[in-house]
Amino acid sequence: MPSKIQSFGYIYIKQIIKTPES
Repeated sequence: MPSKIQSFGYIYIKQIIKTPES
């Protein structure tokens, strides 16, 4: 199920981008 992995990676990247680099 690559869809699940893609979704997880998308959320993970989104979280990193949302979080400001301190």
